[in-house]
Amino acid sequence: MKAKALTVLSLLAFGAIGAGPPREGAEVSLGGGVGEYQFRGGGCGGPVYRYDVKDMQVHATARVRKGDWAGALEVSQERGDIVSSRVEQSAQNLKPPLANGTLRRHTLAVLRGGYHWKYVGGEIGPGIYQNADRKMAFVPSAELWAGVPDVVYAYGVFFTGPWSSIAKIPIGLGLGYDHRSFNLKAGVLGQALTLDAQARVTDGLRLGADIRLGTTDDTPGWSAGLSATYTLGQK
Repeated sequence: MKAKALTVLSLLAFGAIGAGPPREGAEVSLGGGVGEYQFRGGGCGGPVYRYDVKDMQVHATARVRKGDWAGALEVSQERGDIVSSRVEQSAQNLKPPLANGTLRRHTLAVLRGGYHWKYVGGEIGPGIYQNADRKMAFVPSAELWAGVPDVVYAYGVFFTGPWSSIAKIPIGLGLGYDHRSFNLKAGVLGQALTLDAQARVTDGLRLGADIRLGTTDDTPGWSAGLSATYTLGQK
């Protein structure tokens, strides 16, 4: 079965979707979100079906920075459940659709390391990705940024968490602003528009919220999420 999927995954973790300069010390981020999307599947002589999916996402990041060097471990998973289906193009071969409740899971785990200086930085490393058909592959993961963080900086990401199925090629670009009390990021991840905000609530603790909007297979998708990030070593 050939399927095209739209999922707008939301899970904000500092340095995840929007790469940027990490803070000194050790940092842990946890996030989760919900969303809805549709995808088209079938064909190859059989009918084409359109499926409605409700999904949940979880994402965790552990990051350490000491001086210019930084390393990060990310684990991200999207779990989507098919809730309904309908025939979009009929055929003589009456192959049945996927059953309601069928699970579509995407999992990504990456380990990166690199350097961050005053106006530029980046990390690169290996990752493992498992798609909705349970096929696994080794992938490269990278994030880069350049600019003046407390004015504006540009970022780029490739195979970083949180995972998003809307990115047929998981490449993201955007702009960010990093202040001691809050930070904002806006950009594009694959075919989705992304907006992330994070605010400092206590020494070391930041809370975040985000939204993802995108369209593929001629239908819109969305998601929204929350996250918490705790940094040790810097107030």
